[in-house]
Amino acid sequence: MTEKRIIIFTDPHLCHFNWYGVTSEDRLTRMISQLKEYDEKHPFDEIICLGDSSLDFWTGVDGGSFTKHGINNTKNFIDNFLSKLGKSFYLLPGNHEQYDNEHWLQFVGRPRQDSFVIGDYLFITCDTYLDPVNQSDGIYTPVDVEFVKEKIAEHPALPVIIVSHGFEIANETPEFFELIKSEKRIVGLFQGHDHKTFVENLGEKAGNISIYHAGHFSFTGDTLENQMWGFCDVILGEEGVSVKYIEPGNDVIVNSDTVNYPQREFAELFMPRRDK
Repeated sequence: MTEKRIIIFTDPHLCHFNWYGVTSEDRLTRMISQLKEYDEKHPFDEIICLGDSSLDFWTGVDGGSFTKHGINNTKNFIDNFLSKLGKSFYLLPGNHEQYDNEHWLQFVGRPRQDSFVIGDYLFITCDTYLDPVNQSDGIYTPVDVEFVKEKIAEHPALPVIIVSHGFEIANETPEFFELIKSEKRIVGLFQGHDHKTFVENLGEKAGNISIYHAGHFSFTGDTLENQMWGFCDVILGEEGVSVKYIEPGNDVIVNSDTVNYPQREFAELFMPRRDK
């Protein structure tokens, strides 16, 4: 098996809001520059964004960029930022991208629910927040277990990683837990949505498999001291998957003061293959 390094990040939210004294455009320009700098020292092969690349659909006071003004910031994120990295990328829909599958295909080029192979690993993307009719912020739909089984069967020799914008474990089905526990080729899961970085072990009912919560590049779901902008460095190896969260150094404004958050790495995890 050939080792592969990929980057997984989530919730960049190109939109009309500034966070921590930085406009969306400046913040994401920093992100692309920092990923390029990281690539020079630690070359990576491909990129996965776990969704909420925009705030196109939103029921808040100011409304969504698309629902209120017809501005497709998901496409703008692809054209003006993600494509600048010169890497193959996979973009998942988040709860703020409520485009139906037909429109999603037009500007992303892949279906909302998908599968693809990176190196010797099969990635399966689960669409768990689609509600385009009501143009909401997304209503959680449990994982489509039959879709996951179908994709696993198409690649009978590969270890599997399941990714989604979010998993709401309390709202998942018995079939989901049975699949995760019994299918030993499933190595682990990644999600965004909560803007936090931590490891969630699903316990014995899911074979003690873990979900890695992949952080954010917009606003923290924790505190800035615990959770700043960042991305996941993921290595796909023979024995399993290694992951850690990388926070590049950034200057931001907090309570009218400039605050420097230095570069750091944390939340290291090894997800061992269970089929060996």
